[in-house]
Amino acid sequence: VANGLRYLASRQRRDGSWGSRSDAHAKYRDVRVGKSGLALLAFLGAGHTPGSPGEYARVSEAAVNWLLATQDPATGHFGDCEAYGHG
Repeated sequence: VANGLRYLASRQRRDGSWGSRSDAHAKYRDVRVGKSGLALLAFLGAGHTPGSPGEYARVSEAAVNWLLATQDPATGHFGDCEAYGHG
């Protein structure tokens, strides 16, 4: 688990997300939301929550902030695709 978290932390982008727009697939469009949500779950599951004293609290905080910034407050959808916004 420690090695996996270390790897994920090393792949996090400066904006708090994982992946890039260039990873997009025609069917799924921007996959950063899904990748970021799944990566964040790994940190949260290991107890590294925003504001916690854990080693990766800042990683989790950046991911949560990025996800919230991509969420449409009116619909609750994430990212740029209404049909695939459950990341």
